[in-house]
Amino acid sequence: PSRDCPIVLDECFNGGMWSPFKCECLCVLSYCPDADSGRCTEATCPANYLETLFDDLPAPWFKYGSSCTSTKELPSSVNAIYPSKEDCCSSEYPDSSGDCVTRPAGVFQLSYNGKLQLDGVSCPNSGSERASSAGVMARSILSTLCDQVSGLTCDDGDKVVVKKFCGEDYDIEAEYSSGTRRLQTADGDDTVDYVFFSQSLDRDELEGIESLLSAYLQGTTLTSFLTVVLADILASNPPPTLQSLTAVYYTAVNAFITGLGFYYPAWGKPNLETCLSDGNQDPFMNRGHGNWLYENLDSCCQRYYGWDEVGCRLRNAEVTLVSGTISSTVDPTDNLYFPDWERTDTCINDGTAPPYMKKQASLWMYEGLTDCCQAYYGWEAGFVSCTSSQGGDPPTRSPITESWYVDWEDFVCVQSCEGDSPCGGVHEAWDILHGSKFQCCQTHLSWKEDCTQSS
Repeated sequence: PSRDCPIVLDECFNGGMWSPFKCECLCVLSYCPDADSGRCTEATCPANYLETLFDDLPAPWFKYGSSCTSTKELPSSVNAIYPSKEDCCSSEYPDSSGDCVTRPAGVFQLSYNGKLQLDGVSCPNSGSERASSAGVMARSILSTLCDQVSGLTCDDGDKVVVKKFCGEDYDIEAEYSSGTRRLQTADGDDTVDYVFFSQSLDRDELEGIESLLSAYLQGTTLTSFLTVVLADILASNPPPTLQSLTAVYYTAVNAFITGLGFYYPAWGKPNLETCLSDGNQDPFMNRGHGNWLYENLDSCCQRYYGWDEVGCRLRNAEVTLVSGTISSTVDPTDNLYFPDWERTDTCINDGTAPPYMKKQASLWMYEGLTDCCQAYYGWEAGFVSCTSSQGGDPPTRSPITESWYVDWEDFVCVQSCEGDSPCGGVHEAWDILHGSKFQCCQTHLSWKEDCTQSS
């Protein structure tokens, strides 16, 4: 519970956040609270400041991947923490905070499946009693695993979910909470199917937990586990269904680690050439997560749909859009000019450039119409037609770099443009062009000594 703090700071500075539980700023990076101001400005901090900072406190929220997540084991990249996901999303994703709140961040989840067989239990007819019994067993299994498995430190969010009891499917969970040191229950024949869930930003940490559980749930420690679970159930004033319980037996099922909130290529799904982050990627992608799973949409689209990155992002928006409209700024090439050879045979900027042009926009596309026309329709008639196609005036200067030619009426070299000297009007198709006035004079008027000076 929060305390009645005599002083409340509205800002902690340097990414820190105010804690109503401790009445002080909680700091990150290399800062800790200053003795005078209480804000996160002190750079000389105890070596173990972060190790115990969140003991008996809710885990802070921080930006991770394409959303916000929470854990007490902060990655070194975290530079700001927040009291809630809403606060984190509002600050880190001000233009799409609503999407951020509903979007999961990229984390890994261990699912360790097991099965218990109960001796002495008769399944009741009452659905509420069966559900209540499943909740008791979920709490007892989780409590025993967290207390008895050597090396296992349960974190906020770790939970056991009973999936089947008395032949019926359930989804009843008990969740671990370090803040209250209690287990919190939520809704969901003699066999109980359950799953122990644990999440982490670090897959290696979950592989370590899987090894601990596999080692514990065998031999003498398994016997101890079953004994403690049985004693815990009977000591918790269980429903009548469980009061006659005499023995518990265990069967290992399987364990696997899944990436949640990571983007993966949605191959095999009809008409869906994009990346998704719904957690339904194939098992081989979870096993080879370093090659298949990405923290953000752009990286996944670039890796697996590189020929059409913009289309990949657009299709993701179309598939995941719940309400509203797709942002018109999704495609950064929409306003760039490109040569529309198939339809108008001129430069346009209507956002319909082929994927290969969008992929390499710097090679194919231009910000201005004139630059595009000069690149793709540089001959005289083509350039005039191209630059006039969007309602502009005809050009007054040739797009061709070699633009000096001979004015045979006055025997002078002039430049292909309209206006004052050295312009002599836009050249005709039969005029021979040169890159400089000197080249023009040397080639055609070498007998005229003042050619380069005359105009």
